[in-house]
Amino acid sequence: MTNTSPSAPPVKGAPLWIPTPRGPAPGPAEIGGKAYHLARLARMGLAVPRFFVLRADALARLLGGGALPETEEEAERARERAERAPLPDELREALREALRLVGHGPLAVRSSAVGEDGARSSFAGQFETVLGVLPDEDEVWRAVRRVWASAFHPRVMAYRRERGEGAGAMAVVVQHLVQPVAAGVAFSVDPVSGDGATAVVSAVYGLGEGLVSGMLDADTYHVRTAADGGATVEAKVAHKPRALRFDAAAGEVRAEDVAPALRDEPALTEAEARAVAMRVRTLAASFGAEQDVEWALGPGPEGPRQLFLLQTRPITTLGDARPGALRVWDNESVVESLPGVTLPLTYSVARRAFGNLYAGHCLAMGASERAVADHQAVFHDIVGLVRGRVYVDTATLNRVYLLIPGMELRDRNAVPRPGSSAAPDEPRDGPLPPDLLLAARELNVPGHVLRSTARLAEELEAFRARVREVLNPLAAADFRAATPDELRGHYESLDRGLLSHWRGPMLNDSLVPFWTELLRHMVGSWLPGTPPGPLANQLVAGGSDLVSAQPVRLLAALAERVRGDAPLQALLAGDATGAEVWEALHADPAFAEVAGGLGEFLERFGDRCPDELKLEAASYADSPEALVQALRACAAGGQAPAGSGEVLRAQAEALVRERLPAERSAPFFAVVEQARLVVRERENHRFERTRAFGVMRRLFAAMGARLAGAGALADPQDVFYLTTDELFGWLDGHAASGDLRALVAARRAEFDAYRLLPEPPHRFATRGPPALSALEPFARSGPPAGGADGVLRGMGCCPGVVRAAVRVVRDPRQPGELAGRILVAEQTDPGWTLLFPAAAGVLVERGNILSHAALVARELGVPCVVGIPGLLDTLRDGEQVEMDGATGMVRRVKEADSA
Repeated sequence: MTNTSPSAPPVKGAPLWIPTPRGPAPGPAEIGGKAYHLARLARMGLAVPRFFVLRADALARLLGGGALPETEEEAERARERAERAPLPDELREALREALRLVGHGPLAVRSSAVGEDGARSSFAGQFETVLGVLPDEDEVWRAVRRVWASAFHPRVMAYRRERGEGAGAMAVVVQHLVQPVAAGVAFSVDPVSGDGATAVVSAVYGLGEGLVSGMLDADTYHVRTAADGGATVEAKVAHKPRALRFDAAAGEVRAEDVAPALRDEPALTEAEARAVAMRVRTLAASFGAEQDVEWALGPGPEGPRQLFLLQTRPITTLGDARPGALRVWDNESVVESLPGVTLPLTYSVARRAFGNLYAGHCLAMGASERAVADHQAVFHDIVGLVRGRVYVDTATLNRVYLLIPGMELRDRNAVPRPGSSAAPDEPRDGPLPPDLLLAARELNVPGHVLRSTARLAEELEAFRARVREVLNPLAAADFRAATPDELRGHYESLDRGLLSHWRGPMLNDSLVPFWTELLRHMVGSWLPGTPPGPLANQLVAGGSDLVSAQPVRLLAALAERVRGDAPLQALLAGDATGAEVWEALHADPAFAEVAGGLGEFLERFGDRCPDELKLEAASYADSPEALVQALRACAAGGQAPAGSGEVLRAQAEALVRERLPAERSAPFFAVVEQARLVVRERENHRFERTRAFGVMRRLFAAMGARLAGAGALADPQDVFYLTTDELFGWLDGHAASGDLRALVAARRAEFDAYRLLPEPPHRFATRGPPALSALEPFARSGPPAGGADGVLRGMGCCPGVVRAAVRVVRDPRQPGELAGRILVAEQTDPGWTLLFPAAAGVLVERGNILSHAALVARELGVPCVVGIPGLLDTLRDGEQVEMDGATGMVRRVKEADSA
């Protein structure tokens, strides 16, 4: 349980600091290194035993009686004063209240010296720790005195001199004592070899103090992350005849005999060792330094073996074994938009665009204008380019999130418990529908969510006004005759006028997880026995104004027209190229209806294409023959169900009205409507982003043509190998090199080499300059890659059971035969979804229930499962499978039937 007391923070200068949900944490100069790191863990929402801190300056006054000692004689006198000091009246009442907040049970009283657990010196084992302290102010004060006095021990003074550390003040942590079944320490890297792909976990039965003190031998687990994201565990099990445990009857910690049958058994399961290793590696990534963590498995809200973090500190003993900064890179949030090798121009535009997006997100969630302005450089470092692929720097993203008030304390996946009687804060920013306010009170919706929802309509209208004012005129403009300087001006107008003002869409996106998860939670709680995921998905289906489904429906209608016309069908089924079919459609008046429909498609959705946010990708407007290929695949497939999203929605609503008590109908459907709204707006605003990138694609294509015409570039496409800074600097005369041709030639060679390299892991760590670093696989928590038992598991997005051969597609421009087959892809974007009507079902390795694949499949009624680990490594093209779009199960028919 994290320490989130509801009490207000103490006044400045008070001797105690008690963590609160929204109160700021003091710095390490006030509460010492150990307490500061504990506060960071608690603010991240991790399981930390409840605690409070006696501040360093207050204890210096109460126990030290003056300046901190510098000599051994002064240290001896300070230690004697500390050992005799009575409990001051001013502290007794504060201690009593703090102990009440920490709760019943024994306590651990630990040092938290200034400089302790720091990057230079850990002070590990130097100070006193008192375990099993009774929750009484006098007992706690005696333990505090012992800990404080240990700061002036001769060994500590010698350690300070050896490390060049001055005399530091000491705070003291008073913490609920977890009474664990097992405990120990863990390192994010192998501290002996420096191997960054291997975390090391040591474990004993009972309290970890037996391991830390060297009293007990421990099991050792080397957990090595593999390239596929999994982890292997090599265990060395020690003989463990004794364990330290708190003896409640005696009121103290004692060494006890371990049951003979357990002495040579591992203290942890392999799954538990992996979980501890994953947690410590994640902390290393978040803190930007390798970590040494003390942990315990003990009783908590999540069960009898819940993982608690007792302290974390940087590893100070690696020396030169692991040079350079640790960074963890992840492409989960960008791979749908920017998969594979991405050229420099797109990367430079995307880097700025993502910075603007997250700045808008922070502003929408309550960060101050000043804080966002002060961190502009941080925002534009959120994404990086590693071996030609776009990844998010997770530590930088975490820094950005901490600008949002309360975000460090807010569990972003948490939802209120339906039926709670507590009322939420009233919205301050605008009216909400009465039924939604009723639902908010019924479900105890947090005040910050309600206030954000209240101002959403105003924020979105402001954004739409900018679209009309800035984007629409540029989308209709012809840039072919513009000069390079004019093109640059258009780009800067788009950047300043729209891309730097994405606040409304980001506010909406921040609300999507809350309202959709709340809906699933309500289904599970109010309609017991009903699978919450499938029903919630069906409830948000339907709606003709979902822009992601409109181009697919338009193409499906054209495909149906083709199937009803024999000459048209023959034309598309023949051997003619896409370009030849395009010409034939426009040359023959008999085909005017389909030709006109394709023209309408290009007018409305011409900026859509596979890899549509890559400026170097050819859009359907640039390459209409690619649209013809999509039409071919669609016409060759079966007829897509008409209005399937609306059918799913109607069926789900009927089921709810039949089973839900009437008095709960209004709040339930109010949440349904809010979930539908934010999901729809999320998709529609992403289309505006697509249109903005379409404008930039045409701008830079025109600039490439002008520069190639002037001889500055060898080919118009060379412009995509330059960054915006290089391009605009060359135009201004500020570039370091005037030879763009030579620069492009070097870039082409570099990025051609990247295309030949294996795809990097989806999540990995680098140390030092990423270009010089090995890419160390960095496992994420989640379901394992399946398939060994013939069954793969993912997230069901649209119901339906299909048994058919799979078509593994890696390039949507060359899908092959899809009719009657199940489309299998690693990830998808809107350019892929034009293939969905041709397929019998859809399986996607990456993504979630709010991805484009999931939403469009649901609208078309195409059975779909996404988020299937190991999908492309497991299935072979042509293999028979049976998929269930409701449960997310994919059964390999041949293996399962022969078992």
